[in-house]
Amino acid sequence: MKRRRLPALLVAIVAIAIVAWLRPWASAKRDAPRAASTSTSTSTSTSTSTSTSTSTSTPTSTSTSTSIATAPAKRELASLKWGSGPNEIGRKRQQEGNPEGPMSLAVDPRGATLVLDQVNGRIVRLGADGAPAGTLKVGDGAQDVAVGRDGTVAVLDRLVDKSVTLYGADGRSLGTLSLEGKGITEVGQITGVFVDGDSVFVEREHGQLVRLGDTRGRSGERDEITGRPTRDGTAFISAFLDAGRVVLSATSRATMQHKYTRALAIAGQMRGILLLDSDRYSTVYVAGIGAAADGTEGEWLACVALEDGHVLGVVAVPPNVLPEETFREFAVEDDGGVLHAELGEEGVRYVRYDCR
Repeated sequence: MKRRRLPALLVAIVAIAIVAWLRPWASAKRDAPRAASTSTSTSTSTSTSTSTSTSTSTPTSTSTSTSIATAPAKRELASLKWGSGPNEIGRKRQQEGNPEGPMSLAVDPRGATLVLDQVNGRIVRLGADGAPAGTLKVGDGAQDVAVGRDGTVAVLDRLVDKSVTLYGADGRSLGTLSLEGKGITEVGQITGVFVDGDSVFVEREHGQLVRLGDTRGRSGERDEITGRPTRDGTAFISAFLDAGRVVLSATSRATMQHKYTRALAIAGQMRGILLLDSDRYSTVYVAGIGAAADGTEGEWLACVALEDGHVLGVVAVPPNVLPEETFREFAVEDDGGVLHAELGEEGVRYVRYDCR
């Protein structure tokens, strides 16, 4: 009986040894897909643009965005040669004084682009397809332009007439509003003209806005608001630089309560803000000039959710390196997207970008 049990016992021992030897290999094979899945998830999270908002105990929180689109969605609207003809745009290079190009641009509610060609004393209107669609005569001291929802055009002249001149959608003059007065101690402080509803504002040193009057040319009490009104009618926004970062602040228009102040992760070190505006769908657009993390100089456009200030996306745009003086090189469209004026030795290209 003992002899019969011995072979069976030996077989059982050998079987246990084989199972023990194979088990680590089986375990490794089961774990391999899980490790691959973890690796893939980490890689995707790193390479995909994220919009995670991290609040801190201080009033300023940081919105992080880890990638910049290297092939942004863009489309050329128009390309105009330097000159004074109907399909050209003015440039002035003189021995004394700063060289000038087109000072500003704006997009009206119908999608037409208004280019302030003060060198030639006019505003050039480009249709939604980019084709020239007429001109409007203005003074050569004009520096900025804005368009209201009803098509009213406001033209800022800080240095010659020291006023905002208003034109109807048909080009007819509607009157002027003086810059000098309550809220403006020096016209050189003015950093832009804005139309909100039937109100016309000028901005004082990238901060408060002073209401000059209405779009009919009637002067007002020159009340002030805390920032630029958003096109959806819900907030006032402002921006400033802090240690190379662009900081966005928003205030509720209905309650006048502070919503947030948030540092935006756009690129490396910013040294200037070139754009702060919004579309009517509650997206804020911020553009800055500075250096990327690798030291490369450039310009970057960021799309930001108005509700909480998180970054939706960032695209790089070609920087303007010519010496021509400009007042505004970006314009936001009502339905979203941004038009950028790109100056070159042959002329100006107007290119649409989208960072949403």
